[in-house]
Amino acid sequence: MDYSQSEYKESENRLFESLTQNVSIHGIMNLASEATGNPVYFLDPNLRLVSFSSNLNVKSPIWSKLTEKEYVDNPSIIDSIKKYDVNQSGNVIRFAMPNSKHSIMQSFIIINNKLVGFLGLCDLLVPFTEDDVKYMAYLQKILQICLCKNQFYQNIKSPD
Repeated sequence: MDYSQSEYKESENRLFESLTQNVSIHGIMNLASEATGNPVYFLDPNLRLVSFSSNLNVKSPIWSKLTEKEYVDNPSIIDSIKKYDVNQSGNVIRFAMPNSKHSIMQSFIIINNKLVGFLGLCDLLVPFTEDDVKYMAYLQKILQICLCKNQFYQNIKSPD
């Protein structure tokens, strides 16, 4: 799906409005996947799947494996995630999936200086655009605000 600038802006507005309407994390994932045309996920610090978009028809073994197992177990992907500095929390990191033509955009979710998870976007349906990078950075901020409203995520302990 090739979104125009105005459509991305409208989607950003819907994301912002979702904060006042107490939309679930799953609802936010679906809003984001609608805008990007690709599946979105949220992992906890131990790489277990917390939520993912379900409004796109994704027929990919990569996505099926993640959503069925509900955790990341691919050592190459784990190494790619862990090699980045958590202090890059505002940055969107893009890396290639091992043994695949696809890539992932990922961002650290930090609350009260603690890692609470990872936000990810996979280019399984359409190629990434520069607008997707900007949108992902905005989505990361929205998800952080959403999680700050939830006491559970404020008290989560990061793995050592």
